[in-house]
Amino acid sequence: MRWFVVIGCFGCLMGAQAASAQYPYPYGYGYGYQPGAATVGESYARGMADVVRSAGYANLMNSEAAKNYESARSANLDNRKKATETYFDLKRMNREYRAAANPRPSSDELFRASQEALPSRLSPGELDPLTGEINWPLMLTTDVFKPQRESLEHMFATRAAGVTDFNLYRDMLATTDSMIETLVGLVREVPPQDYAEARSFLKSLRYDVLKPAQ
Repeated sequence: MRWFVVIGCFGCLMGAQAASAQYPYPYGYGYGYQPGAATVGESYARGMADVVRSAGYANLMNSEAAKNYESARSANLDNRKKATETYFDLKRMNREYRAAANPRPSSDELFRASQEALPSRLSPGELDPLTGEINWPLMLTTDVFKPQRESLEHMFATRAAGVTDFNLYRDMLATTDSMIETLVGLVREVPPQDYAEARSFLKSLRYDVLKPAQ
């Protein structure tokens, strides 16, 4: 009975060794083994295929990423270009709008405007071109203007008599300007209408000093 048991155990041990020689890894899950593979060689082949497939997929993803980056960069450049063009277009449109709303006057219009801005000429009743006699507005006949008024009356009479030189011209301008300054100092003390009339008269008188009436 013992011999049968010993012989049976020996047979089981030999069978296990034979199986171990055919499959060197326990239960067939050794290095390089791929589940579902029939042999170790097939497992290695499948593993290599997976590596190649993974490398190809990585290259594909890198290529797609590069394309996406280039597309985003191109779109950004286009947007910046459009923004710059829009900015300068708006500036140009603004200049054109301003030019249309405020056209530059012609030389004739400028000349007319300059002439209109000049003081009006004194009439012969206000300044006699033959004698130089001045018919002053009531506001300028007050005592505060007496020294300047008498000086101008003398100088205009001298000019009317044919005596003209630079000193006389300079003194006539200086005295007229001094009279205007005196009037400005009284602006709060005199009626507005009288002030405006006197100032206009002195401006016209000064213009006659610069350009005597012929």
